[in-house]
Amino acid sequence: MKTTIDEFKKEVAAINSLVKKHFKQFEKPNQLLMTDGVVNIEEYYKSPIKIMWILKEPYDREDNDGGGWSMSEALNNGKLGNGKDSSTWQPIIYSTYGILNNYMKYEKMPKLSETKDMNLILRQIAFINVQKLPAKTRTSASSLKNAYQQNKEILLAQIATYKPDIIIGGKTLHLFKQDLKITQDNELKFGHFSKDKTLFINTFHPAQTKITKSEYVNTIIERAKQYKHIYA
Repeated sequence: MKTTIDEFKKEVAAINSLVKKHFKQFEKPNQLLMTDGVVNIEEYYKSPIKIMWILKEPYDREDNDGGGWSMSEALNNGKLGNGKDSSTWQPIIYSTYGILNNYMKYEKMPKLSETKDMNLILRQIAFINVQKLPAKTRTSASSLKNAYQQNKEILLAQIATYKPDIIIGGKTLHLFKQDLKITQDNELKFGHFSKDKTLFINTFHPAQTKITKSEYVNTIIERAKQYKHIYA
């Protein structure tokens, strides 16, 4: 039986409380929680394809400094995606827009610089950071692994609560495979996998510089289209 919108709101509120309680023990006066999760509960709930991104860690004023505000609220209000954070959020905006608009390719999309409020497409997503306190501009593999081990129960609970159809990992999915009990039977081509009618797309971090933005975005959209039978 499908969860009602009122039930879903209660579930999201409950996991948000658990996130705050868990990270309270790690906060410092100059390093406070930056909350993530569902950007807009009603729009995510109504979205025909529920997309969730798993990122590494947030950045605020400077290395390991700042926080104390809600990233999901800022996205809901359209305050992220057009400034210094654009290298991370713009590929997410385009990839999400393409999937939710009949798998439209990057070249056919309107451009953020020319389109008012295109970044509000992110009201239909959920996203989580493995580490939720302000960190550095670059993340070491060891610190990310340690953060996952420290926070994995909360992270897995967020996934279970949001029940996404597609999870897109920006160099993060390898952390989850053992705890999600991913076996060879779940493996797909190109490092992707599926579990319980959820498609996991493995890709670079959105701010990567190895390939062009169009190639990054189109590859994600193509994979979602290729494997849509999994979450249909």
